[in-house]
Amino acid sequence: MGATTYLTTYLASREWLYDLDFHKAPLDDGHLPWLAFDGRGLSDDLQKLFQTCIDYGYLESVFSNESVTILVWPAYLNDKTNAKP
Repeated sequence: MGATTYLTTYLASREWLYDLDFHKAPLDDGHLPWLAFDGRGLSDDLQKLFQTCIDYGYLESVFSNESVTILVWPAYLNDKTNAKP
């Protein structure tokens, strides 16, 4: 899983957690199946990363809300109900 800096403390119990501000590997292969973006404001770089992830094929999860946007790599979807159309 990858997350923006402010969310890493809340997600620290995850087996694998990468801070998206420091993770520099390309995300076009889906090696981070879940990405969490803090909705309280993103830097320009993270806004670009968010759009790049959408362009690569990540889908927004139904678990997203006004505070957190969660993206999921399509291969990790259990069924179509886990992503917004």
